[in-house]
Formats: sequence, C-alpha cells, structure tokens
Amino acid sequence: MIKNNRVILSKYGYILFILILVCCYIYSLTIVPVNADYGYYVGAAKSMAQGLVPYRDISLGYPPFVFYLLSIPYVLCGTDISPLVPMYIAFLFNLANGYLIWLILKNFGINKFIRQYAIVLYIIYLYSVESVFLGLEPFATFWGLLGTYILLKNKRYLGVAGLCLTLAFLCKQYALLYAPIYALLILLLRVDKTIKERIFAVLQVALWSLISVLIVHLFLVFLTGQGDYFTLLLGTGYGRRSFSGVVEVLRKRFFHMFFIVLLIPFIWNKVSRLEIKRMIFLVISIFFLLLQNYYDTSPHYLIFIVPYVVVLIAIVLNNISFVGGRVASCLVVLSFAVFFLVKATENYQITRRDENNHCVITRNQQLEVVRFLQEVVPPKSKTVVARQWNYLVTPHLYGLVNIAPTNYQNTRFGFEEDPQLLEQVKDAEVLIIETSHPLYVSFLQEFGLFNQCYTYKGVKVFLKKILV
Repeated sequence: MIKNNRVILSKYGYILFILILVCCYIYSLTIVPVNADYGYYVGAAKSMAQGLVPYRDISLGYPPFVFYLLSIPYVLCGTDISPLVPMYIAFLFNLANGYLIWLILKNFGINKFIRQYAIVLYIIYLYSVESVFLGLEPFATFWGLLGTYILLKNKRYLGVAGLCLTLAFLCKQYALLYAPIYALLILLLRVDKTIKERIFAVLQVALWSLISVLIVHLFLVFLTGQGDYFTLLLGTGYGRRSFSGVVEVLRKRFFHMFFIVLLIPFIWNKVSRLEIKRMIFLVISIFFLLLQNYYDTSPHYLIFIVPYVVVLIAIVLNNISFVGGRVASCLVVLSFAVFFLVKATENYQITRRDENNHCVITRNQQLEVVRFLQEVVPPKSKTVVARQWNYLVTPHLYGLVNIAPTNYQNTRFGFEEDPQLLEQVKDAEVLIIETSHPLYVSFLQEFGLFNQCYTYKGVKVFLKKILV
C-alpha cells in the first residue's frame, strides 16, 4: 500500500510540477515586453492574411512557412484577435519539441527519472534563451527534431526525414545546418548497415529534401512571378559575419550548459560503444548548430541547440553508475540552469533595462502606448515607425497596432536603417516617433506639413491628413 502511494505520488507529483512550470511559462508570455521581431513576423503575417504575396508584394527576408502559419488566425478571425495568439502558437511548438526530446531519450533507453529530469531542464534552459519572445526557432526546431527522431526510430522513412529537413529550412534558413546533422546521424548511429548502405541512405535523405525544395521553389516562382526571391534569404548585409560570435557563445554559455560533459572522462570506460557514438554525435551536432552564431549571438539562436544539449546531459547522467554521483550531478547542473534562468529574467525577460540597469520599458508601458496609438492612428494608415531599440517605439508596433508600411515591396517593418526610414517618411501618412530620438528634427523635416499631432509619454504621432 505504501509503495503504491509512493508510485502515485511520484507520478502525479511530477505531472503537477510540470504543469506548474508550464503555467508559469504561459503567465510569463502575458507580462514580458513584446520584442521587435514580433512586429516583423506578425506584421508580415497580417499582410499575407490580406492576400499579399511574399517576395512579390512584401520584401520578406525569411522563408515563408511560419508566416503563412501565423496568418491563419488572422484569416479566420480578423486582425482584432489577442496579440498573444502568435506567441501561444510558438509555445505549442515548444511543447511539441519537449515531447520529441522525451521520445528521443526513450529511444536511447534513458531511464524514466532522467527523462523527467531532462524535461525540467529543457523548460528552464528554454526560458533562459528568450523563448518567451516570438521567434522562428521553435518551428524550425520542431521539424529538425522530428527528422532526428524519425531517423533514430525508423530506418525506412528516409523520405519523411528529407521532407522534415525541407520544412525546417522553410521555417528559418539556419535550419539548413540540420543537413550535416542528419548525415552524421546516419553514418555514425546506423550500426545495422554497411558503410555503402549508410552513404546511400544519406543520399536518399538529400534527394528527397532536394526534390521537395525544388517543388516549393517552382511553386514560389509561379506565385511570385520571379525566380530570384532566394537572394532575400541570404541575409545580405545581416549580422557580424565573424566566427568570433561562435567563440563568444562558447565562452558565455558553454560552462553552464555543458558542465556535465566534464564528467565524460570518468564514465568513458563504463559506456558502450553505441553510447559513445551517441555522445559524439550530439557534441558534433551542437557545434554544427553553433555556426549560426557566425551571424549573431542573440540568445534565442540557442533554441536550436538546447534540445541536443539536454539529450547529451541525460545520456551522461544515465551512465553514472554511482547513485550519489548521479544525484549530485543533477543538482549541480540544475543549480547552474536556475542561476542563468534568474539572470536571464533580470536582464531581458520581465523588464527591459538600459546600460545602467535602470528600468526602460515594461509590457504594461508598451500596451499603454499601443492603446493610445489605436485611438489616434487611423486603421491601416501608411506609417513610419522611427524605432528606438528597447524603448516605446520599436518595430513591435507593426504587430500590435493596425498600421501599414509606406511600401510593402520595400520594407522591413521598421527594421530599416535611419537613412531608409527618412526616405520612406516622405510618403508616409503617419509618423510615430519619440521626442528623445536623436534624429527627431530630421524626421519631422522630411515628413513635412501635418494636420494633427498627438503626444503621450514622450511618444509623438503626426498625421499628414485625416483618414477615413
């Protein structure tokens, strides 16, 4: 009887704990400031819901899959739905990624306790890398992980894995890094096949992916009437383009995420050859995914990496035979994770702070400005948002306010540099700018004569004419 009670308490206690973590995660979505990327993604999704075509009507710098997905609620329910809807969709994909991690660990024969621990670690790590902001990574990660699981679980569905690779790429360009990961998985972990058979399997995955990419390409050419749309996906001029970013991420994140890896030498002689190959696969895969930091070091780039880190940690823990050592390692890794979680929350999640650690903006402050803009800005008016990073006026307004760019064919929804915005403001019907903007006078001069002006907490709205 006592044993049964313990089993029930252990099972349902864990489920309750996970539910509490998930509820805290969902609550955080309602209180964190909306990031600038939100405006780009949601602004484009709303435009596509209105019938605009990416690459033809909109200068979209990303693959189209996520934008079409995010546009569905706006097609079905209009633009007046809760701004949280896109964030909830991304959250569901993060949950699905957690489930895929569970399945991968189960396929590896990891015991139930370690699997449960790994899911807790996944949620904490995920929160600490900006996953509460709207991004493309959760969607790309889902397809990348699904392809990984399919290749591990079923040796025959190579075409499905190839399709997953294509879908991951169609979510975000960096997901192309899953291609060498899939190849490595097949070559290293398919021990039931000869080398020739493994190479043939790699070619099959590549062929199916290329075929599906070609089909999508032909469809987009038919849809857009142009074949050079892919030049927009190359990110010309984007990022630092330096391997120093990879080194920086390794230096700042390696220790707390990979701490457990330091124990590998102590368990090496006790681990099977297959387990060793799995760890090698995961370590190399992580370094492949780190290559995206060549362009930028934003924390949300690590969303790709977190699942593989968690699986690697779980494998190492599972191979520690001494129970005391396993428990101690779990506690140390969890402590590091919680520490970085708290640090992340302080730095960028709940409030935005300046270089002096003074509160700059909160979610409520954002929404106050949004409500003000909704009252004074005519719907769908051609607007220039003179952005100031981490302030009240940033590209996030294109997602939260019913406004439109001056020219959909030549816009990045507020991410343009100041010279480009100054050029666009000439044709704008509305200018949204803060009085503290360093080019405030220049923007006003370029905007020209205006009929109305509204002010709220340092945010100015200039209207050239009254729109109906």
